[in-house]
Amino acid sequence: MAKPLKILLFMILAPVLLITVALIAILIFVDPNDYRDQIESAVKENTGRELAIEGDIALSVFPWLGLELGRVSLGNAPGFGETPFAQVDGVEVRAQLMPLLNRELEVGTLKLAGLRLNLQQNAKGMNNWTDLAGDERAKPKEQDERVEGGEGRGLAVLAIGGLEITDAQLSFQDAVSGARYQLSDFSLTSGAIALGKPTELDLRFRVEANQPELHANIGLQTTLTLTESLRQVTLADTRLEIDGKGAALPVPELTLRLSSHIALDLAADTLAVSQLQLKTLGMVIGAEVKGSQLTKNPQFAGNLRLEPFNPRNLILQLGQPIPEMADTAALGKLSVDTAFTASTKRAALSDLKVLLDDTALTGKLSVTDFARQSLRFDLNLDIINLDRYLPPPQEAPPTAGAATVGTAELPMDLLRSPDVAGTVRIEKLIASNLRSEKVKVGISAKGGRIKVHPATAKLYGGSYNGNIGLDARGKEPIFSFNESLTKVQIGPLLKDLMGDDKILGTANLQAKLTAKGAGPDAIRRTLNGTASFRFEDGMVNGINVAQLLREVSAKLKGEKLAESDEPNATDFAALSGSAKIKNGVVTNDNFDARSPLLRVQGAGNANLVKESMDYRVRVAIVGTLEGQGGEALQDLKGLTIPLRVHGTFAEPRFRVELDKVLAAKNKAKLDAKKAALKKREAQAKAKLDKKVEDKKDDLKRKLEEKLKKYKR
Repeated sequence: MAKPLKILLFMILAPVLLITVALIAILIFVDPNDYRDQIESAVKENTGRELAIEGDIALSVFPWLGLELGRVSLGNAPGFGETPFAQVDGVEVRAQLMPLLNRELEVGTLKLAGLRLNLQQNAKGMNNWTDLAGDERAKPKEQDERVEGGEGRGLAVLAIGGLEITDAQLSFQDAVSGARYQLSDFSLTSGAIALGKPTELDLRFRVEANQPELHANIGLQTTLTLTESLRQVTLADTRLEIDGKGAALPVPELTLRLSSHIALDLAADTLAVSQLQLKTLGMVIGAEVKGSQLTKNPQFAGNLRLEPFNPRNLILQLGQPIPEMADTAALGKLSVDTAFTASTKRAALSDLKVLLDDTALTGKLSVTDFARQSLRFDLNLDIINLDRYLPPPQEAPPTAGAATVGTAELPMDLLRSPDVAGTVRIEKLIASNLRSEKVKVGISAKGGRIKVHPATAKLYGGSYNGNIGLDARGKEPIFSFNESLTKVQIGPLLKDLMGDDKILGTANLQAKLTAKGAGPDAIRRTLNGTASFRFEDGMVNGINVAQLLREVSAKLKGEKLAESDEPNATDFAALSGSAKIKNGVVTNDNFDARSPLLRVQGAGNANLVKESMDYRVRVAIVGTLEGQGGEALQDLKGLTIPLRVHGTFAEPRFRVELDKVLAAKNKAKLDAKKAALKKREAQAKAKLDKKVEDKKDDLKRKLEEKLKKYKR
């Protein structure tokens, strides 16, 4: 028993004694500084550069196997100046010797002080570091394969006392572009680093650049945990701080604060980012992200939150003017909350909740194919007033008779590219001062063909239904419109839309139109199609036909008409007609209006390009004299009175064509006189004929009496 124990002790102690003796011999007989010249010569021979070791080389062996260097510099490549390519003020590396025997690497604090790395590219595009890399083609592939596929055993334990990099600097100058970049005041410190145990890291540096200009201080603090398998990495309590200024940033001065917890699992190929919060430009963004199949087919899912903030302040910080809006309080508050999924090919937002001022948007939105720009959506808005976000209306009205000049043109390339399909529903909508409810708009676009259908809404007591198309495949876009209004109170609609309710009543309108052109002017010039209208139980404002007829009647009599306090309007029970539109000119030949007093028929045209009209109306006084001014128009009963409506849309003019009225009146009088004369002639002839007959009867009677006497 004793003998085997002695053998075992000898086997253990012998290597230790041998190593101890070897270490003592190295310390006594070897001075690393004796090899300074050889090291410098070897570097010169292999790189062509000067290596200068200015400080002492200190070597320690037991219990730490360590190396300490003072200032060391490596010369620059030929043609790049005298400034050293690289320089370091001090390096210290130490490892415990005894644990190495058990494949355990226990390193002390790794220290690197005063690193200076000078990277350059000259005017010919050559740089000062390629020559140090050597010829990659000269490396034996077998060596790389052995390293990757070798069967040697790895380390059982890795432990590092810490990292301490101080006062490091890296610069790059490009003589081709004149760009200069510099990373300075670089420092990296850490606690003890051991596999499976958390380690605190603190990284700080300053970045400066001139193309574009940038000055920034960056700091990163985190707690790193690396598992023994080296397959799981955790960055806990991560905090990134950036304070910068310069033209490279979206704002003159930027402050950014980011915090998160990151877990990367290389074995499972997953990533988890939790408690992410980004604060910058007055915004606070929070997120939770999970990733899978990172190296094969990256997939991400999570939640994103944008806390309420003021978009106006963001626009001002970005140095941009706030768009002119009718409501100066609009765009004052915005928040977003959504779930999301994403990959390299597609992305989707679900459970989307957006609050903009007083409007709530919910629904889902997705890009099903980035390459094809395939967009799908199903969105709901509770209430929105679009007019708040548009420029205020012009104070001065356009010049009378002048056609509106359109300048905005459609972006044809943009219209041809998207693949879009979706639906938008709006509970209450105000647009162009028009108020509607239960709005539903279906939108589809593919291959340059865009369709808005169905487009439905409830408005002003009635409903709207539309089918709008746009074909952008050709040189010019082609529009098609098939729209209708059913049982709509047209007066309030016109009042809200145009500020003037020229027509009141219940309206039914239909239009089927086509047009082509990239701007409003072209669309008006090429507008073609048909339209029909019918208004019931209403009124036309701006013209009192009865008053115009009374004026005609007074002139015919040579009388002066008394002032009237009646409204400048004309009642009607029904008003209808249809129109044909050709190249922006609307022609109607079957206008018909009926009221208790009047029957109105008309025909004419309206030029949408010139915004002018020329219309002739025939007004007849009907037999029923109840209603608007009927009693005063007794003498015009039976006459058809021409009325001309002409001028511009903004200032229409109404004129009764008196000469035609007088001609009609004179003709009526002449016809009446002729009729009276004929009547009198007929009466006289009848009297004469009666007298003749009476004479005949009397003579006959007398003759018969005489004959009787003779017979006696």
